[in-house]
Amino acid sequence: MRRELSVAVILTLCSGALVESASPAAHPVPAADPFMTTAPAAPSLAVSPLPRSGAPLALGAPDVKRHRDSPRDPCPGSSEWSVAPQDSPARAVASVGPATLHVPVLMYHHVLPGSQVPAGERYPDLFVDPAVFDAQMAALKAGGWRTITTRRLWDAMRSGMAIPPRTVVITFDDGRPDQYTYAFPILERYGFSATFFIIPGRIGTSQHMTACQLREIAAAGNELADHTWNHGDLTTLTLEQARSTIRAAADAIESLVGVRPVALAYPYGHYNSTVEAAADAEGNDLAFTTRHGALESSATRFAEPRLRVNGLERRPDGSYGAGTTGQSILWLLSAYAGA
Repeated sequence: MRRELSVAVILTLCSGALVESASPAAHPVPAADPFMTTAPAAPSLAVSPLPRSGAPLALGAPDVKRHRDSPRDPCPGSSEWSVAPQDSPARAVASVGPATLHVPVLMYHHVLPGSQVPAGERYPDLFVDPAVFDAQMAALKAGGWRTITTRRLWDAMRSGMAIPPRTVVITFDDGRPDQYTYAFPILERYGFSATFFIIPGRIGTSQHMTACQLREIAAAGNELADHTWNHGDLTTLTLEQARSTIRAAADAIESLVGVRPVALAYPYGHYNSTVEAAADAEGNDLAFTTRHGALESSATRFAEPRLRVNGLERRPDGSYGAGTTGQSILWLLSAYAGA
């Protein structure tokens, strides 16, 4: 049964009067990483307020039909096929305890042609050109790599099941439309799946995929996961406020695809012990940061690292050099997975 949100919490979150938590300080992070150190003073995007408890989520018709040859109307309402749910939960299966793994988890944000990157973009390194992304996926395929979702990763940790060598998790943050337009078709071309950390409060805006697009992605074998309702900095919230925004996003994802997410990505990579407690209390099995590394264990499952894939590399002097290529991504994976 869906838990009711406190009226006071909803009013506080919706009004933008977010009270800084008296919880322990966030973990120290590298100063060069903008998504670990910088949160906007005020949201620059239209974000829906947290939904009222029990209110229906206006996310569109539940069934869609894919028309890949009609890009302007990729998934019109139809009952000819229903969106299959994501990998079904397996929490009822007996476990032998979380294992320690070293499965690389790649982190992407944008896949967009360079000509479409806005002039003066503050973080141009987060944009990977589709041709480069295609080359990266081609290199993974040629190198014998296979993909799994975060749900399958947790299943392996929980059950002690062995994961084959050269296994990688591909993740995308923020639910941006370019992930549907450019990344999704390339993933399909190579037979790869990915986990998309989405922000349901932005669905319906120009800065997020539509509900229909999200269902299409999920139906193709990809995973939708929690990036909170509005992408606020969780370390500025109380425990109940953090739980509310995590829960609202999970409710929306469950409404979209019929399965509750098992993984959360912290907005901006910010987290502390209160945020980890909120992630745990809301039933997440894994929570991901923007810390660099490849390690999954019971001790780190609410602070899992990832490997950022950059379109450009930021130099110490603030200038930019070449980013991750098809060949360098193989080196990156091999360095952390021992492949």
